[in-house]
Amino acid sequence: FWRWAERLAKSGVLVYVSEYTAPEGWEEVWSRDLALTVRRVDGDNSRLKRTEKLYTWRGNESTD
Repeated sequence: FWRWAERLAKSGVLVYVSEYTAPEGWEEVWSRDLALTVRRVDGDNSRLKRTEKLYTWRGNESTD
């Protein structure tokens, strides 16, 4: 996926990817903390804290 998105960006398409992490060459342009609740059948609910991030290509010239 990341190589495909990089190729699109290098061809002139403005590419943004929403993910928790990104490989080298992708720059974080926005982030937001999220509180997630995992509800299980047995009633044991868990709260997780994650940071969703938005990335765009700004990287090096390597393409596989």
